[in-house]
This record gives sequence, structure tokens and C-alpha cells, in this order.
Amino acid sequence: MGLIEGINIDQRGFTLSHLQFGNDTLIFSSAFLFSMQNIKHILLCFELLLGLKVHFSKSSIFGVGIEDHVCDYTARIIRCKQEHLPFKYLGLPIGANSCRSLMWNPIIHNISSRLASWKGKLLSIRGRLCLIKYVLSNFPIYFLSLFLMPAVVATSIEKKFISFLWFGKEKGKKLCNVSWSLVVLGLDL
Repeated sequence: MGLIEGINIDQRGFTLSHLQFGNDTLIFSSAFLFSMQNIKHILLCFELLLGLKVHFSKSSIFGVGIEDHVCDYTARIIRCKQEHLPFKYLGLPIGANSCRSLMWNPIIHNISSRLASWKGKLLSIRGRLCLIKYVLSNFPIYFLSLFLMPAVVATSIEKKFISFLWFGKEKGKKLCNVSWSLVVLGLDL
């Protein structure tokens, strides 16, 4: 019905008005007051038709390229929170700079905490290799579905894998039995 303008995302005129996943919805619109009021009316109609409750107090508005006072005014009209970029959506940071290694700290922390909980000294090298291949190497995959990993982060994660494989812990010093490049190729240890 043209109640929500959405945003243009390419030169061909393709407009994105909303994204939905489960019970989460992202709505894209211009900052015009009538667009915001239309969004509120659509959500209120949704409540009446389906009997489900929209928690406006749990909802947030994010302004991209819009002055704070405009977002604040709109948030008060809709009765939701005003927040700023970056924010997390489905566990991914939206609006963050993916080139900065700081964004990857949760992944590195998850790997470190998992390594700390394992008793690597009690495992064989093959057991440690299986844990690296089938558990640890999957941690960054979800982030990699949206972002490119900086080389610094990849090196940091690789160092943790190498230390765990050869020493049974996150950090250690001694000579390695085989070069990491051979381990990555999957040659039998």
C-alpha cells in the first residue's frame, strides 16, 4: 500500500522495507514523521488482527545519518528506545567496523574459554586435533557469513590452535613435531 517507503539498496531501484527472523523484525524507513506513524499503525493493526502483543518498550529505533534529536523525538512518539550503532542482531554486530580486530574479541574469548575448560594434557595429539578441527574451527563461521576476518585475528586464532595442539594448553613453548602447514593440509600425525 506504500505506507512504508523502505530504503533503496541498489541503482535499479530495489527497496528494502523489512527483514524478519523468528519473532524479530527490522523495519527500514525514512525519518519522516508520517512514515514512523504508519509503522506504528501497522504494528497496532498486527496486534488487533493476530491477538499478539508488540512490546514497544522492548523495541528500539536506530538513526543512520539522522540527527539525534530527530531520533529522540520519533522514539518518544512511537514509545520505544533510541539506540546507537553498532548493535547486535542475531548475535552479529550490525554497524560495527569489521576490519577492526576489536569486533572479533567475542570469538577469540569463546575460543580461549573453551580451551581453558578442556584438559588438553590428558588428550592425545589426535584427540586435540579432532577438537580443533570439529569444534574450535567452527566458532568464527557465523561471523564469517557476514564479515571478512582481519589477518591479525586469523593469526591470533591460529596461534591458539597451534599451542593447544602441541602443548595441550592455550600458551606454551617447545618445538613442534610437524609444521602447521602440514597439519592444515590434514596429513596424518
